[in-house]
Amino acid sequence: MAGVEDDGGSTEGADTLSQAPTEIVQDIFAWLDPREAARHRRLSARFGECLSNLHFAQLCLSRHLAPSPNPADPNGKSAQGVDGLHALFFTLPSNFQHAYALVRLSHTSTLALSRSNLLGSIPPAIANLSNSLVSLSLDHNNLSGSIPKELASLALIDSINLSNNALSGPIPSDTLGALTRLKFLYLDSNRLSGQLPADLGACRLLKKVHLDHNMFDGALPPEWGALAVLDSLGLSHNQLGGPIPDSWGSMKGLKILKLSHNEIAGALPTSFSDLTRLHGLFLNNNRLSGEIPPALVSLTQIYQLNLASNSLSGSVPVGLKDFTRINLLHLGENPAMERVVDAALRENDAVWHFLMEQGFRSQ
Repeated sequence: MAGVEDDGGSTEGADTLSQAPTEIVQDIFAWLDPREAARHRRLSARFGECLSNLHFAQLCLSRHLAPSPNPADPNGKSAQGVDGLHALFFTLPSNFQHAYALVRLSHTSTLALSRSNLLGSIPPAIANLSNSLVSLSLDHNNLSGSIPKELASLALIDSINLSNNALSGPIPSDTLGALTRLKFLYLDSNRLSGQLPADLGACRLLKKVHLDHNMFDGALPPEWGALAVLDSLGLSHNQLGGPIPDSWGSMKGLKILKLSHNEIAGALPTSFSDLTRLHGLFLNNNRLSGEIPPALVSLTQIYQLNLASNSLSGSVPVGLKDFTRINLLHLGENPAMERVVDAALRENDAVWHFLMEQGFRSQ
């Protein structure tokens, strides 16, 4: 055939392609399915150039993506669930990630991709959703890498769920504290490390914070005492140390506090007497010392209290007989605590049952 060398060398067509205007080359290659495009980066040098071009990525994606759903609210915002191309947002080169955010997600208020077998990392291109995204759910996937600092640009976000992934490293500074509308934060069951972000105390609307089952270390931030409407705080199964800050007594909305399985030391703060809504307190498997303070015994609305496996001392407070809602009580494995308890505790059958099971006895 004319124009083609017998030895399989370069063709006249390839020469023509190398000399064609960029917009024509992009128009030709943009018909490749974006899920396959990256596999063909060696097809020609011109195609390799296309793959690194944001305009090409937008053109390619726009030809293969189905039209976005109809807006879900009068403001033109929509909710995005799982479709066959969402994995591109996490695995393709960064220019495709930016293009995907611009082409498909720019008006998305809810990105719900839980349990979607996602791989890769959370792309910095998430910042392109800053004018619309309110809820981000990427939990129960296989995402790895660090939490991108670009999350700080999501000024409208009120819910973030990244739990049950393989995210690692510290939470970037000046990231979460910028999200002043945030109400729900779930980062539990990852491999996150470093100190807890003190600037989270600036998120005054927070209601639930779950950071359990990670590798956080260092002290508990006193700044979090400003979270007055927080009702659930989970920090169990980390490597946190130091005392519980007195300022945490200002978390007056707190109902559930989980600090078990850490290295927390010192006495229980007397400021806990202000936590009048507290229902569940889990401080077991730490290094707490001293006696159980009257401030804690005054919280008679508690129905679950676990102080086991610490270094607490003194006697079991007789005031526990007034815990009429109690359905879980663990005080065992505190070797320095007196094993003989006041007979008045017999007045509460549930409390007495728990104490007898744990080896305490009456006078």
